[in-house]
Amino acid sequence: MLSKREFKKYRKNALKEIHYQNVYADGVIETKPGYFTKMYRCAGNALAVFDLIHRFYMSEDATLLDCKLNEVDAQMTYFEGSYYLTVGTEQNSYESSLNVFDLIDPNEVLVIQMSFNERMSVLHAMYQNDDKFEDRFRQFSCRKKEINPPVEFKDCMKNFKKNKKISKDLILPFEMYENSTEFEFEGNYIRYFYLKNTPRYLTREFLEEMESIENVCFSIHFKPLDQTQIIEYVQTKFEVLKDLKRQELLQKQFFEAATPELKKSAKRNEEMFLITMVLGVANDSIDELDDKVKKLVREFEKSYVVKELKFQQKNSLQTFLPFCEDRLDIKTTIYKKRETV
Repeated sequence: MLSKREFKKYRKNALKEIHYQNVYADGVIETKPGYFTKMYRCAGNALAVFDLIHRFYMSEDATLLDCKLNEVDAQMTYFEGSYYLTVGTEQNSYESSLNVFDLIDPNEVLVIQMSFNERMSVLHAMYQNDDKFEDRFRQFSCRKKEINPPVEFKDCMKNFKKNKKISKDLILPFEMYENSTEFEFEGNYIRYFYLKNTPRYLTREFLEEMESIENVCFSIHFKPLDQTQIIEYVQTKFEVLKDLKRQELLQKQFFEAATPELKKSAKRNEEMFLITMVLGVANDSIDELDDKVKKLVREFEKSYVVKELKFQQKNSLQTFLPFCEDRLDIKTTIYKKRETV
């Protein structure tokens, strides 16, 4: 256990890494000034979430609200056997962010809006590795000098709505140790990886491979790409390179070959996404964690190259957490066949 002095120093640094300025009673979190996120539980086919986001930001309503496609922030997180969708938007006020989130049809059977209690419970489980969110909420939903703090959860919620503030200590791990290859916190070890060569297509089979690893969690940050704009860019670039010197030959050949492939993809009703994928493996024993990592590498070595994120574990954790905060510069383009939601 940390001494009181050590914990005070640890707490000061750790609180800076927790991504929120304000938490609202409807589950919206302002992760940094002017940036708001909303979290949803996936109730159906997780792959259809990508179609939902693509349709959402290509819609006329999104255009009217100035939700430009290249500014989309969306994240799908697989944690404890469930999928979650997080959507982020940069707006000048909390009220403006609601106009954006309201574009996601509340009647969609694909995703279900998560309340404050549900979202914070998930975040608490990620940081604390337990299910005692309500116990800690009773402690941190009241003011420090309050003589008679509420006991019932509903009274705690009333108090929270009145104060409009809640301490980050609500989800702060009591201890967390980081080294170049893993985290140790609350009696658990977790190590983050990325797949060096992700598949060309995002499929149900690929996700099932990820899910099959014991104690696995993973997060996919994704941005829809407008294929029409990309094709126009590639064609323009090819025209510019046509008359250039030989040193530009490889670049010219790339853009020349890319145009027909992109057109074929569009005809096949495929969507393009720019993604960052982080994979985490956890265990309560470092030796068993090593065994699982070896199994992970062995399982995927025929199809993918699994790479440890050495000296990037902190950025990996922040990228994994459902705040639409991508801190890793490891991105790839992936295709997905459009599905009917």
